[in-house]
Amino acid sequence: MGYDEKGLEEADVSLNFGGYGDAANQLRDGIIDITVQGGGPGVPALTEVDSTRTLRLLEVPEDVMNEMDEAGYGYSTGMTIPAGTYSNQTEDVDALASWAMMIMNEAVNDHLVYEMTKQIWESVDRVQEEQPSRGAWFDPEHTFDVIENPEENIHPGALRYYEEIGAYDGGGGE
Repeated sequence: MGYDEKGLEEADVSLNFGGYGDAANQLRDGIIDITVQGGGPGVPALTEVDSTRTLRLLEVPEDVMNEMDEAGYGYSTGMTIPAGTYSNQTEDVDALASWAMMIMNEAVNDHLVYEMTKQIWESVDRVQEEQPSRGAWFDPEHTFDVIENPEENIHPGALRYYEEIGAYDGGGGE
């Protein structure tokens, strides 16, 4: 968005590259003024902060989203944090999103990865029920929105499960 680390430091802005939990605690305690966090709408740590300290979400401008999309960093630009997700949020806020993934060593047993993948997707209703704004994005069909060459980049055990449920047809994923 036009800022670099050196320019921020020259403007007397301190940067801290800590974890989500630490950042939420520091935000709540007034130690920091801003945090960049990942996660679906209603991030638990930020929801907790929001219960005692009003949060204000900053929208990522459309031109920045377009630049990120064109640069091919792997972010999705179609994510919206719905109005009312946080207490002071009266409008939808456009945001960047990145897909969560589980990374396996290719040597892990195919059957084990198949069973893990199956259990995740067969339990997705719990996420959808308990965190609807996050759960709305949980769909095995989305797996292939961002994965190039599934045969090479998805563990064979997981790919077997996706084929079995019809989310992948063996034809390149699209």
